[in-house]
Amino acid sequence: MKVSTLGLMATIGLVTLTGTGASAATIYSANDWYAQYSQLSSITNGGTTSPTVNYATTGTGFGSVWSYFAPDASPVALESGMSMTLNTAITVVYQEGVTPVAKDFRFGLFNSGTRPSTPGSRIYTGSTSTFSNFVNGWTGFMTSNVQSQSTSNQIWRRDDGATGTAYSSSGNTTRVGLTDGFSALTLFPNNGVVSLSLTLQRAGDDLSFYGSLGGETFSGVYANAFAGGYPVVFDSVGFWGATEMGGLSSVTLAGTTVTVVPEPAVSALLVGALGSLYLLRRRSRVA
Repeated sequence: MKVSTLGLMATIGLVTLTGTGASAATIYSANDWYAQYSQLSSITNGGTTSPTVNYATTGTGFGSVWSYFAPDASPVALESGMSMTLNTAITVVYQEGVTPVAKDFRFGLFNSGTRPSTPGSRIYTGSTSTFSNFVNGWTGFMTSNVQSQSTSNQIWRRDDGATGTAYSSSGNTTRVGLTDGFSALTLFPNNGVVSLSLTLQRAGDDLSFYGSLGGETFSGVYANAFAGGYPVVFDSVGFWGATEMGGLSSVTLAGTTVTVVPEPAVSALLVGALGSLYLLRRRSRVA
């Protein structure tokens, strides 16, 4: 009997498997991009992991930009012992004559609640009624590098059941402080690459939250983040930038992925399954 590796992977439902043991991971591509801002003009490569959001000549900030990395019918459940990591590289191009300004930048991982009813249209410019249809009811976590407001250096958890607030807003959120926070606002230089990594790691009901933005690292623990039945599923990544950043021409989010590392017991099961596959293939060759 011949058993293919591809067949086994389909059986155990992997998207991508890397490493062995506790490091076995599924990598999701964030390649379904949407945005909302009255001064956006288009999204180039909106069906890839490296979209470019283009702005009108009067554009001044990122606006809200997000992607669904998991299928609608199967968002990722972050069980105890698991982690998920967002990785991307951000390149901002400013309009001619604009001096870059370091300002508030927000980002996170969340579950969208309701998706757009009409797939394929990847940009909504100033359409708040359409926009609100699929941000109401979102759950999840985000942070910000802002230094001038009461929301500085915090983990924001959206209140379960809250409606009417965009994922990028601090409204309807419960917040705890980062233990290692941003010491300064992040400056996105003109046509320079700024790397971003954000990891959520669950242990029981507690959430460890850490990563880096450019040269700044951050970390913190949100105790009892999942207590009381708080939703554990995720399907989206999101970004938002303040209008005071200056006139933007485009923002590119290159190679955006979410890597999910299963709990050790699941990793051991996968390694065992691959070991069984190896034995089956050896026996089939001997036969």
